[in-house]
Amino acid sequence: MKETNKVSKWIKFVLVNGLICLGFFLLSQVPSFLSAVFLVLYGKKVLFLDVFITVVWLVISFFITRYIWKYYKEKNQEDKIQLTLKDVGISFGYFLTGSLITFIGGLSMEFIYGNSESQNDEMIRMLINKSPSNWFILLMVIQLTLLAPILEELVIRGIPKVTLFKDSPNWFMLIMTSLFFSSLHQSTNIISFLIYAALGGVMCHAYLRRGRIIDSMMVHFFNNLLATIAFLFLI
Repeated sequence: MKETNKVSKWIKFVLVNGLICLGFFLLSQVPSFLSAVFLVLYGKKVLFLDVFITVVWLVISFFITRYIWKYYKEKNQEDKIQLTLKDVGISFGYFLTGSLITFIGGLSMEFIYGNSESQNDEMIRMLINKSPSNWFILLMVIQLTLLAPILEELVIRGIPKVTLFKDSPNWFMLIMTSLFFSSLHQSTNIISFLIYAALGGVMCHAYLRRGRIIDSMMVHFFNNLLATIAFLFLI
């Protein structure tokens, strides 16, 4: 009887916290969804419309980010935003590790598949290259360099850590969240999938090192900033 109750409690725990994680993940996708919807409204040669759309997107994104971060902070009050130059330097070191993984993985993809760029990168580059307005490019830059690092770290690592994986060993959370992170990036081959999984592992380790979500956000920011500069340079 006790074993049955234990199993029932575990199933309830997984279902409830799994739904919480799913709900916040879906909420975090609203800014990306809106940017895709708003794309057709840009480039109408009406400056006011472009500015208005961008401001609306920024306001909605701000309140969504604020709500998600507030929930995380309530669940993990010990995680305070404390950054020193040493912390930034360590985060940059994690970023360099991730960049090395990406470089080696890219060479492997080029050698085996004849293409070193993932489908996810191709899609982002296409959106920027074919942008009908500089305001949309600004929106994409903000989304890639600021919004994505914050929201993705909160919903992929932060909130799962304080809900679904709060009683799990760190290595288990690292593996599961890294696989989930990779699955979101539209990999078309095993090497691309492993690259993103390894990057997810690097970011998760940066977070777990001292339990500060800002650390993995910094690593994610450095990674996306470099990629965004490359995308803009290729326009």
